[in-house]
Amino acid sequence: MVYLYVEAIAPSTALVVHMNPKFAVSIAASVVLLSLGTVSLIWPAKIQQYMLKSHSVSEYNPFFGWMKTKGYILSLRVTGIIALLMGLVVLWGLCVGRVD
Repeated sequence: MVYLYVEAIAPSTALVVHMNPKFAVSIAASVVLLSLGTVSLIWPAKIQQYMLKSHSVSEYNPFFGWMKTKGYILSLRVTGIIALLMGLVVLWGLCVGRVD
């Protein structure tokens, strides 16, 4: 149960909204997937730079050499496309289906 306080209608009046927890989780998942997909598609080079800076100790990171290649940027873009598609599938399911 989610309580929304609406001050414009009447002070200290609570509008009670019954929300299915599965619906809330689906909305959160779609927002996360759409956000990650968008960022991975728009800024893969910045993600690569961040990962190279934050994981600079190459002896502990077995993927450090691969993260310097163009294949890493390609994999970020593929991951972004998959995340966007999954976010759209979740949104489509929310719009046309029922969440019980």
